[in-house]
Amino acid sequence: MPGLQIFSVMSGARDWLGLFMWVTLLTPLAGSLAVMLIGRWRSAWVPWTALLSAIVTCAGSWGMFASYRFLVEYKRLSSEQPVSPVILFEHELLRLGNDHHGLNFRCILGADGISVVLVWLVSILALSSVLISIKSVRTRQVEYYALLLLMVTASTGVFLAFDLILFYVFFEFTLVPMFFLIGIWGGPERRYAAGKFFIYTLAGSLIGLIALLGFTVQSHALAEHIRSNVEPADKRHAIDHVASNSCSLIELTNISRKVSLESSRDAEMLNRWGQLQAWVFWGLFLAFAIKVPLVPLHTWLPLAHVEAPTAGSVFLAGVLLKLGTYGFLRVCLPLLPQATFQYGATAISLLALGGIIYGSLCAAAQWDIKRLVAYSSIAHMGFCMLGMASLNSTGLAGSVLEMVNHGLSTGGLFLLVGMLYDRYHTRIMHQLGGLAKRLPLWTFFLVWMSMASIALPGLNGFVSETLCLAGMFRVWPAYAVTGTVGIILAVWYMLNMIRQVAFGALREPETHYASNGSEDLNVYEWLAIAVPAALCLVLGVYPNAILDLIRPDVQGLEYLFASLR
Repeated sequence: MPGLQIFSVMSGARDWLGLFMWVTLLTPLAGSLAVMLIGRWRSAWVPWTALLSAIVTCAGSWGMFASYRFLVEYKRLSSEQPVSPVILFEHELLRLGNDHHGLNFRCILGADGISVVLVWLVSILALSSVLISIKSVRTRQVEYYALLLLMVTASTGVFLAFDLILFYVFFEFTLVPMFFLIGIWGGPERRYAAGKFFIYTLAGSLIGLIALLGFTVQSHALAEHIRSNVEPADKRHAIDHVASNSCSLIELTNISRKVSLESSRDAEMLNRWGQLQAWVFWGLFLAFAIKVPLVPLHTWLPLAHVEAPTAGSVFLAGVLLKLGTYGFLRVCLPLLPQATFQYGATAISLLALGGIIYGSLCAAAQWDIKRLVAYSSIAHMGFCMLGMASLNSTGLAGSVLEMVNHGLSTGGLFLLVGMLYDRYHTRIMHQLGGLAKRLPLWTFFLVWMSMASIALPGLNGFVSETLCLAGMFRVWPAYAVTGTVGIILAVWYMLNMIRQVAFGALREPETHYASNGSEDLNVYEWLAIAVPAALCLVLGVYPNAILDLIRPDVQGLEYLFASLR
């Protein structure tokens, strides 16, 4: 009966994972609706309703984290196959055409290690974003919190979607709340920044949609051609008839692998399959590279960060940029392995190195602290993409870990910059100095998060950036050595910022508000920054909390590319 017992345990863990998934996905949506309803009668309750929603969402994500970790550990200890993506919900939404010549759109929600840790990151930053907004956002609170919670729902949906169309719907929907958050509650140039952000990302996404639809239709057509032309003796290699031309990521990945196998025996089909992968890859590359962003497609990001409200900057850096890297991991790598291996990895590596060097140098040249952190974000995402381009488990694991670590450290820095601006209404370094005397707790967290950002050993950034560089060193050592320049530059501009702002003679702008200029962190600010700061230490000391969850997924991707080397 051991087999029955194992099945019972696994089924129970899967049920809990599904329950926590629904809590995490639907709670912010329900909270957004509740905020709009409650705001009609009790406007004072609006922030607390949003906070309650964020707390429940965070609890749900921790439940997902624990449930999935149990599944991974149980599989490992029972010597079974590594856990694969767990499909938790599937429902047909729309069928176009017949079973053989149409498309079947389904709502497919699931989880694997990569999606679980990124959903966990979303919920943590959502809680910090609500906490930091309680005292700083005083106008149009109903709309503000409703949009913020909608953005949490959309971002969570991206990471849980295992259908291409559903993935794209959530991916695009994140633009709407962020556009309004920047355009209404942003700085003096908020409308221009919001418009530039929206147009840039929407244009890339539309090209990506065309590429996705083209790949889905053409890959199914090639699969059908193989099914109808293989000899009976070769049936064992034929494509199985999958569910009526589905857009499922898992099924499309299987089709891609099997079409690659069959086309290797037919020169004409091999050429057709290679051309399809090429134009689809570059279409998706443009869509996701704008979102990351990779240099030179980054020009929308610094202005969007500078003009966004504090919570908007936290979510933009911590979550929305990860949609681009996640798109590469979830879509480009498994669906387009030949194109990624032949020229995609090289292109990504070169642009990632350009982003690391360019972003670091631009950060070092800034006087506005928020703009400095924005450019440092471009450099950190360069490390993330550099590890991904290695196409081995070391670099891929570092890439995913860097997504989480960058979200925590850079999100925390944007929180601290927002706290500073609330007190002094300036972010210009030469107008500030010696703030450790006025704001000792704020200074402690500034130094702490800066050390995490520059990859100090013992904090989270060290492990992820080391893994990214180690993975790249196995493939292109020169690229890895060049990437280390970014770490040196990060030490330069971060320590210079700390020296000017926190230490030396006390220097405050004459026009600052005396009523709050000398106040250290209040309880909401302390809670908002304390959780990311604590996690920077935890993941620095015990990175396996994340690495154990994502190991089966990155090893699966490495195996996919091993046959192409």
